[in-house]
Amino acid sequence: MKVLAICGLGGAGREILDLVERIDIWPTVVFCDKYVEDDSRVFMDKEVYTFEELAEKYNSDEIEFTISVGDVYLRQKIYNQIKDNGYRLATIVAPNVSIPKTTKLEEGVIVRDNCYISVDVILGANSMIQSNAVVGHDVKLGRHSIVSSQSVIAGGTEIGNNTYLALGSLVKELVKVGDNVIVSMGTAVNKDVADNLVVRGNPMEIVSKNYLKSAFALNMRKK
Repeated sequence: MKVLAICGLGGAGREILDLVERIDIWPTVVFCDKYVEDDSRVFMDKEVYTFEELAEKYNSDEIEFTISVGDVYLRQKIYNQIKDNGYRLATIVAPNVSIPKTTKLEEGVIVRDNCYISVDVILGANSMIQSNAVVGHDVKLGRHSIVSSQSVIAGGTEIGNNTYLALGSLVKELVKVGDNVIVSMGTAVNKDVADNLVVRGNPMEIVSKNYLKSAFALNMRKK
């Protein structure tokens, strides 16, 4: 592929640009955003396009995409748009991270700097492991999920789809965490977590249902 498009113009987009420039395998890097005004056609010295413009400009053999945004549901939405139009996502691993040969990274995975990824791990499509996270042996991480910096997932754990582990989360070995779960910052997950919940604390407690489907907004309803 000669072109990489980074989806998202926020802070994470700038961080991913730094990472891909250090990897240095794409001759051309551009940004992709939903709306692009005429006066915002350049970001971090890179050209900015809508997805529709890129699809008109490049065929599927010329460009691939990576998704920088930190909201798991928006990640899924962008992923579906890319795949539904016949394009693929790049799998990006920081140069200082070693991936064992028994570990599987599905399409679109991002592994940031200084992570430890153990053996026989499966990282689901479009998931992202932020810097300085630890993923133990035999862990299964679902699609579109995010493991934030300083988090530790112990061996044999299963994490569902669209699940967000915030900064400093700790997940005990052999625990199962469901789909659409938000694990709040610094939470110690010491038992299974059902789908669609927000949890926090040490020991962990259920805060609410995940009504808003967002890791960045307060779920205010009762349990």
